[in-house]
Amino acid sequence: MPEADAFIASLFEKVDDVVTGVELDGDHVHVHRKHARPVRVGIVRRRDVHAADIAHLFDGDLDFVANVPRDGLFQGDAIALCREAGVGWGGLADAMRAFHLDDPGGYTSGEMGFVLAGLHRHSHVDSVSFLDSRRLLVTRVHGLEPLVLYIEEKYQPEVAAVHFALDRCWPFDIFASTNPNRGPTAQAESAAAEAGVEILRWGPTLSRLRR
Repeated sequence: MPEADAFIASLFEKVDDVVTGVELDGDHVHVHRKHARPVRVGIVRRRDVHAADIAHLFDGDLDFVANVPRDGLFQGDAIALCREAGVGWGGLADAMRAFHLDDPGGYTSGEMGFVLAGLHRHSHVDSVSFLDSRRLLVTRVHGLEPLVLYIEEKYQPEVAAVHFALDRCWPFDIFASTNPNRGPTAQAESAAAEAGVEILRWGPTLSRLRR
């Protein structure tokens, strides 16, 4: 069965300030826009998205790969394939946000873009790479050991967020809560401590990278 269906088409059509029409084509969706060129989106439905799961979508012009499950994760090899090809990646909501860009292939979620910018500017960071859509491998200068950051964007991470991270994305060194408004709950901090994981807000995470 084709992965692109009427439900996805109906979601994309709701971006009516940008989208003028949607056409289904097997595992792809063609999205026509008011003031920009059309967008071609490849659709996948996987709990964990690997490069082998999406390679068939790269059969011509492709702007974005969208994974349907809300709890789905793009693995590092799939992210690398997309980035090398200049193709955006993410969930359906990410694809809909990307429709507003002249080049949807350059899409990065606002929060992840903020995180990557902060890491690339950091004096003790040598390089950053994706292990999956939640974890970043940060290599550091001055002989410091690499660290794996789990990036959590929720307003106030609760214990369920920590359990999700441990169940789906282990191992990592730091659970980084990036929302500036509220930090993790006490229960979330306890769950991380029990697992031997540091749980830090974004400012302390940047400080931690120096040692």
